[in-house]
Order: sequence, then structure tokens, then C-alpha cells
Amino acid sequence: MFTWSPSDMPSINSNIICYRHHVNLANKPVAQKRRNFAPERVAIIEAEIDKLQAAGFIEELLSFMDAYSGYCQILMHEDDKVKTSFIIERGTYCYKVMPFGLKSARATYQRLVNKIFKEQIGKTTEVYMEDMLVKAPECADHIKNLTEAFSLLC
Repeated sequence: MFTWSPSDMPSINSNIICYRHHVNLANKPVAQKRRNFAPERVAIIEAEIDKLQAAGFIEELLSFMDAYSGYCQILMHEDDKVKTSFIIERGTYCYKVMPFGLKSARATYQRLVNKIFKEQIGKTTEVYMEDMLVKAPECADHIKNLTEAFSLLC
């Protein structure tokens, strides 16, 4: 089987021989909904995926992690708990973890994940708010990168 990459022809500028998506960053991304297919269609699709992988045209290298409620698990500093207090008929309560309604909650969470992944950001990991993406240029490295990301989160 023959596979080709732009590094096989160093004399040709990769901007000429490689396709690049031109994305307007001002546009909001559109989330694609998951499609459900009949079982016989799924078998056909999976067979086609296997052929494309065998030919070296596609590879599965990205893992998305969604930490949707992540920043509500950041502990409040003991001195700041009283600042989040509220009163109802049953009594007075305060938050032990950062509440959703706090204006600085998202920024605090972003700073936290930036610190956690500071060595990986731009290399093996991208983080933005509650979304994390672990990537690898080679399949063999992907599990190693995922293991490293999960070890940082534990």
C-alpha cells in the first residue's frame, strides 16, 4: 500500500499541495446532530470507514471531553464562603463550591484548566471552558496523550 504525505516532496510548498479549510472565526460553529441509520446502512458505512482507514485516507486521532459542570466543582475559599450566603425561611446557607451565577466562575475555571494543562496546550491538548480536545499526530501516541491528560485531571 502506498501512502503519501507532503513531507515526501519537500521542494513543493505545502500551502500549494495541501487542502486547508478557510474558516471565518467570527462565525459561530454549528453543532451537528448525531444521525441514526438503519442497521443495514450502519454496516455499509462502517465497511466504507474501514476501507478509508486501510487506504490511509482517514484516521481517528481526536478525543473530545466535555466538562460541562466542571467549574461548579471548584471549592470556594473559606473566607469567601460567607460572601455567597443566602437566606431562606429554613436558615442561612453558603456555597462550598463555586456557584454558576458568579460572574467570575467561567474565567476562574479557564485559568484553572490553563494551569493544569500548561505544558500540553498547543501540543497535545486544547482547552476552552468546559471543552477539552486531546490530539496526536500518530495513532500510537494518542493513548499516551489521553493517559497524560487524565492523569493531570485526577
